Amino acid sequence: MKSLFIGSASGFSGKSLTAICLGKILQEKGLKVGFFKPFGTAPCMECDAVADEDAVNIKRILNLDDPVADISPLVLTHDLMMKVYKGELTGQKQAIASAYERICKGKDIVLIGGGRTISEGRALGVPSTELIKEYDWPCLVVDRFYNKVSIDILLAYKNILKDRMKGLILNRLEDHNRNYVEKLIVPFLAKQDIEVVGLIPNDTTLSAVSVSALCTALGGEQLSAQHAGDMLVHNFVVGAMNVEQAHRRFRKRQNKAVITGGDRVDLQVAALETSTNLLILTGGISPHPMITAKAEELGVPVIVVSEDTMSVVGKIEELVGRPRMREQEKVDRALQLFRDNVDLSKLGF
Repeated sequence: MKSLFIGSASGFSGKSLTAICLGKILQEKGLKVGFFKPFGTAPCMECDAVADEDAVNIKRILNLDDPVADISPLVLTHDLMMKVYKGELTGQKQAIASAYERICKGKDIVLIGGGRTISEGRALGVPSTELIKEYDWPCLVVDRFYNKVSIDILLAYKNILKDRMKGLILNRLEDHNRNYVEKLIVPFLAKQDIEVVGLIPNDTTLSAVSVSALCTALGGEQLSAQHAGDMLVHNFVVGAMNVEQAHRRFRKRQNKAVITGGDRVDLQVAALETSTNLLILTGGISPHPMITAKAEELGVPVIVVSEDTMSVVGKIEELVGRPRMREQEKVDRALQLFRDNVDLSKLGF
C-alpha cells in the first residue's frame, strides 16, 4: 500500500482540493483510495456526533466507505483542547494509530491531510513531523506563493522533511506572478532539490461562494429561489450610491451578489435589471413584495440579514478568503485545473 501526506505552510492553501483531485484521478485508474486526517481542525456536527468538516466533505465527494470518526480521529474541539491544556488528554497517539490501521485495510493508497503547518499536533504530544517519520509518509507540499518569505518557509520544510518531500504545488498563482515564478522561482527551487510538480492558477470559480454558504455564514433568511442554494457567486458589489451610478456599476459585474440596505428598493430594482445572482439585504428589513416576486420570477435568491452593510462585507471577505470545496461545479473545475497544471508522473502516479 502507498501513502502520501499532503501538507502546507499556511491555511487554506489547497490541501483539500489536492486530496479531492488526486483521489478522483486515482479512483479513475481503478485504485482503492482512502483518506486520513489525524487532526480535525474544523469541527462540525454529523449524524449527531462531532466530526471534521473536511473529513465529511471528502468522504462524500470521493464516496468513501470508512466512518468519519476513523477518517479524522482527533477533532480539535474546545473541550478537547481544554483537556490538552489541563494535561487530562490521554491515548491520542493510540487513537491515531488504530484509526489509521483501519483506514489502510483494503486500500491501494491512502492520502493523508495535514494541517496548516507540519507542526500541527505538537500541543497534543503527537506532532505531524513525528507521524511523518514514524509511518515514513512521502510528502507533497501545497502552498500559495506570496513573496520571498514563502521561499524561506519552503526551504525550511525541505530541511525538516529532507528526502520525504517529493514535490511542491504552488496554488492560486496570480497571472502577474506566473512568468516570474516559472522563470526564476521554479529553477531556484530545483537547485535546492525541491521539485515543483504543479502551478495552479487562481480561479474565480474556486474562490466563489455558494448562496447557501453565504446564508449560513451571515445568519440570514433566504426568501426566494429556494432551489438556488448551490448557485455560485463570483463577485460582490455594495449598493450605496444613487441609481444612475448603481446601474453603471451593476452592468460591469456578472454573476454578482449585490449587498444593499433593505430599505433601498431603488437599488434592488436596479440590481435585478442586470446580471445578479443574489440580493443580500442588510439591516433586518424585509424587501417589498414587488422585489420578492421579481426575484422569484428571475430565480434570484434574496437573503435578509440583521447586520449592517459594512459588517456583512467583513464577513463575506473572510469567507471568500477561505474557499471550500463543496459544490460539484467547484469539484469539476478543480479537476480540470489539476489535470491541466499538475504533472502527476513526477509523483509516481
